[in-house]
Amino acid sequence: MVRAGFTQTEFDEIPKDWTKISIGSDASLNARIGWQALTTNEYETSGDYYLVTGTDFIGGRVNWDTCHFISKWRYSQDKKIQLKNGDVLITKDGTIGKAGYVEDLYLPATLNSGVFVIRPLENKFVPLFLYYTLTSRVFDEFLNRITAGSTITHLYQKDFVNFEFYAPEVKEQEEIAEALSDVDGLISALEKQIAKKKDIKAAAMQQLLTGKKRLPGFGGGNGYKQTEFGLIPEDWEIFDLADVMQSGLNSIKIGPFGSALKAEFLTKTGYKVYGQENVFESNMELGSRYICDERYQKLKSCKLECGDFLISMMGTIGKTFIVPHNFDPGIMDSHLIRLKINSTKLCPNLLTYLFKSPIIFKQIDQLSVGGIMDGLSSKIIKSLLLPLPRIEEQRAIAEIFMSMDDELKSLIARLTKTKMIKQGMMQELLTGKTRLI
Repeated sequence: MVRAGFTQTEFDEIPKDWTKISIGSDASLNARIGWQALTTNEYETSGDYYLVTGTDFIGGRVNWDTCHFISKWRYSQDKKIQLKNGDVLITKDGTIGKAGYVEDLYLPATLNSGVFVIRPLENKFVPLFLYYTLTSRVFDEFLNRITAGSTITHLYQKDFVNFEFYAPEVKEQEEIAEALSDVDGLISALEKQIAKKKDIKAAAMQQLLTGKKRLPGFGGGNGYKQTEFGLIPEDWEIFDLADVMQSGLNSIKIGPFGSALKAEFLTKTGYKVYGQENVFESNMELGSRYICDERYQKLKSCKLECGDFLISMMGTIGKTFIVPHNFDPGIMDSHLIRLKINSTKLCPNLLTYLFKSPIIFKQIDQLSVGGIMDGLSSKIIKSLLLPLPRIEEQRAIAEIFMSMDDELKSLIARLTKTKMIKQGMMQELLTGKTRLI
């Protein structure tokens, strides 16, 4: 039953005082026409006239830092696509329907052939309100209708002019656009903060993992020595990874290959079989492969225990994960290497960061057959060299990185939540379910 004050449309329940707006009749729609034949050979890396393409849309705004430039003649060729602040853009080739909004324009700018510019006629709509509509479910559904069953990735003008949406009076459009823009500002600020934190962490890893910078209380007055890793502190040593493993034949172990773990051995219950997905997502709950007790007893040398250090060895190689306390008993598959680290010589958490650094990946590259990093082996792992301080300093360095990771996780969680809030706001505000005035 339709709520009082609303009317049912093809999209949703819409307030009765909202009106239908059509791109075909209420907007101008322009693009660089084909006969102008602008080619990529004319793109320049500097100049006085921006050329905007769909790849320059970042977070819904034009990133002027990535734009190419073109000649004054090309800019002057078509006045209808000379951009101004407040223009709404949308891609019509490749990834179609990607919307952008022009602001902070400080040099003349025009479009390549893959982008439309949309402007209101007779003040029928607020451009920023249209931008948010073009990023909403309403426009997604329109694109799905016009491209259904088609392999052609092109938004034709003859189709786009049929796009219609509902909107309140201009004043309320402005309020809605401003509210959504405020959330976008928060999203942008969080993204910049995350990028800055990542840069700080990368710089800290470069300094601390090579001993160029020492934490307070470590290495006071010590000099440096020349090694295959360049200069490292005098009190640091270089170890083979095999030297810092626990004693025993299975301290470095690859999961079972071939006939030892065939698909027909897998069951729906029993002992779990862990794979790369668990390492990639740092989550032991993923996966639904199991083996029976009899098969588990035969493959017990591949079982996992708390504290085991896992490394992905195929595809996206070198991803790592330390097995936590609580997990279902089981074994690893042939895509994982398990290390049992002697924690009095090597801090496992520090090793996770070494695997994210050039210290290890340069060696893997050199040790791989033909220089192609398409997989790891126990031989490569055992051959890896690690420049290491004493264990106390290792733990202190790892704590710094773990603290940085916690900050990043918190910021990323805030960003994810804010994006979800924005989606909810769009659904409410762009359909009139929630009114601001």
